[in-house]
Amino acid sequence: MEDYESLIAMFAGVGILLLLIVLAVCVFQIIVTWKVYKKAGKQGWEAIIPFYSTWVLNEIAGLNWWWFLISISGVIINILGIPGLSQLASLASLLASINMSYNIAKKFNKDGGFFILLALVPVVGYAILAFNDSCKYDSSIEVSNNGFFNSTNSNTTSTSTSNNTTSTKTNSDSKFCHNCGAKLGKTEKFCSSCGTKQD
Repeated sequence: MEDYESLIAMFAGVGILLLLIVLAVCVFQIIVTWKVYKKAGKQGWEAIIPFYSTWVLNEIAGLNWWWFLISISGVIINILGIPGLSQLASLASLLASINMSYNIAKKFNKDGGFFILLALVPVVGYAILAFNDSCKYDSSIEVSNNGFFNSTNSNTTSTSTSNNTTSTKTNSDSKFCHNCGAKLGKTEKFCSSCGTKQD
């Protein structure tokens, strides 16, 4: 009987210890999120309101509003108890969370390695963003509103293409001497280098 009571006491002690650890992690996570939100120009209290905090994080990441719906879909489907959709919705929520991490890493001027840390171990990644003074949120950094699903390279490509077009146009508008190849002004009739008359 005494062994049975000591076993119950031991399990109760372990349970209380685990509960304290979970509470400590939750409090730490609230502090971390609060500080990250403040760095991003938001109110700290926005980090502790369920669902709304995800909406604000989605704004910080610069994603389309429907990424917020995807990120909370797992919780909503589980609450509603819709059979067959819970695993799919949970996967979609995870994907949205990774997408947020991708954009947030970019907004904090971090590279791809940090994005992986943020996606796989968010407690550690967000703690670094929160407590490291060198981590600054830069709202001027342009990110895709669909995260890694819509790379900004397309904008860069179109810009460089338009720059190439402009430069080609400029080159085609330029006039050169047909004798020595020197660049001429648009109205010049004679080459200033070799004196050849231009057509």
